[in-house]
Amino acid sequence: MQVLKMLGKDSDGEGGEENVLGWGARYKVAVGICKALEYLHNGSPRSVIHRDVKSSNILLSHDFQPQLSGFVLATWAPKSPMYQGGMVVGTMG
Repeated sequence: MQVLKMLGKDSDGEGGEENVLGWGARYKVAVGICKALEYLHNGSPRSVIHRDVKSSNILLSHDFQPQLSGFVLATWAPKSPMYQGGMVVGTMG
């Protein structure tokens, strides 16, 4: 319920104006997740493919610093740059 209120919606999904997450905080979250994915793909010793990035797998600290979670479907990236992919996994939608 707290997340809905921060996004400006009441528990029934209707709009509300208190505790709305501002555009600055939203931008900070988006940039933080992009940096996390960039690290997983290019910065870690072995590349990781998350395969289930969605809002419920993004945790926010008190100052809206995002952390990526939900690595159940994650897998090591293949070492071959010519990899074409495989079965589609993750949350539908």
